[in-house]
Amino acid sequence: MEEIIHRLKRYSDSDVTILLTGESGTGKEVLANYIQQNSQRRNEVFLSINCAAIPNELIESELFGYVKGAFTGASREGKAGIFELADGGTIFLDEVGE
Repeated sequence: MEEIIHRLKRYSDSDVTILLTGESGTGKEVLANYIQQNSQRRNEVFLSINCAAIPNELIESELFGYVKGAFTGASREGKAGIFELADGGTIFLDEVGE
């Protein structure tokens, strides 16, 4: 675990995309939060998204947002997507394989 923490500190010093893999319940979200809290993004938003909880039909509009009238039932104002909301911050996409 000390080796993992040492690596995460090194990774948090750079502005790179990081892929955390492992079985469900192994603490990937905790590690992602640790990286963010030790990075230059520490004062920005941290969003944790459970991709398995978003229906397939809505994943695109949830992640990328939409403009008004984009589809039947769309909000009249449109909606900002998760990527837009987290601009400058960190997104943890949990259960992305689902």
